[in-house]
Amino acid sequence: MIDNTSVLEHLDDENRSLVEFAISFADRMARRDPQFPFDHLEQFNGRPLAQARLLQVVADLPAAWAKAKELGEAVDHAYWEAFSIIGRGNFTLVDEASRELLDHRRPAAALDLMHLYLHGDRQLPNPQYVVEGFRALGPGEENLERLSNYAIKTLIKYLRRSDVNEDDVAILEWKVLPALGFEPHELVLERKLARDPAFFVEILSLCFRPKNSDETPNVPENVAMNAYQLLRSWEIVPGAAGRGEAVDGKNLSTWYTTARQLLMEADRLDVGQRVIGQVLAHAPADDDALWPCQAVRSFIERAASEHIETGFRTECMNKRGVVGRSLDEGGAKEYALAEQYARWAARMATTAPRTAAVLRSLADAYTEDGQREDEEAQRWLEGFGD
Repeated sequence: MIDNTSVLEHLDDENRSLVEFAISFADRMARRDPQFPFDHLEQFNGRPLAQARLLQVVADLPAAWAKAKELGEAVDHAYWEAFSIIGRGNFTLVDEASRELLDHRRPAAALDLMHLYLHGDRQLPNPQYVVEGFRALGPGEENLERLSNYAIKTLIKYLRRSDVNEDDVAILEWKVLPALGFEPHELVLERKLARDPAFFVEILSLCFRPKNSDETPNVPENVAMNAYQLLRSWEIVPGAAGRGEAVDGKNLSTWYTTARQLLMEADRLDVGQRVIGQVLAHAPADDDALWPCQAVRSFIERAASEHIETGFRTECMNKRGVVGRSLDEGGAKEYALAEQYARWAARMATTAPRTAAVLRSLADAYTEDGQREDEEAQRWLEGFGD
């Protein structure tokens, strides 16, 4: 017959195999008699780790949590240090367990637990606990790397749908931006850039040096990279509520007036205007299919900035992405784009001449690209291809 006392003595042994044997034995006994763990706590007075491990096998979690607190801080800490979020099934204590994990400095575990219960018809976690968990992540064992990118994305999406203040969500997005990918979509950060010119200049200053200085910004490399990737993924035009949505010309002008002044003060006007031009390339068309929309055309005319126009033109080329074609296809795709840009330019030639000039330059560029593709296709047909 097994002596309960002698087996349980190994609960805090240095030998991990003996510990696992003792926990397995305690778990088996607790399934037969739920009172078993409580009846044997007293023999381990002064041994908080053993008491905590004994409480780990208690199925009545609220009772185990209350007892751990009653036995003192050392037991309570040891219990939550080892608390596992796995295998909880239809768990109804998500908020309570998350709260304890946060209080015991296990934010990654708390976030992982809350992520598990964002699916199906399970109880949804308290969004404020999600915010607190992300804020608490930092250097050390319980850090961002312990969470999967999928879990981070899912939790951030949950916060976007919640009643959490949008600026708070933006700050968290900034913290976890690398996990969201190099071209994150639907970022609250994008909307903040589009409505807050001071934030735009702040982000720009993290990754671009002043015009009249060779000094590199004193910014950690990963922070500078995050800032650059955020600006590259930004597609919400100031004055618009979201990607591809209508642009309010008055709001766009107001945003730019403040941004321009701040860019001048930061000695980053030229690069700032190029970035602004890039985001304008993601403007929608008018209802009559004329692109870019009237609000953006009018803005480009009033701003009369070569840097904005350069950024606009560059992004129009870049946003096309990778183009697939057969070896003998030639430049048909490029000619179609050239024709489209030329039609738009012709329609606005008198009302928006600067914008029309940019579109004509794009038409010319795509015509040249088309001719080059024709030449490559002909070389292939004649057997001179690589």
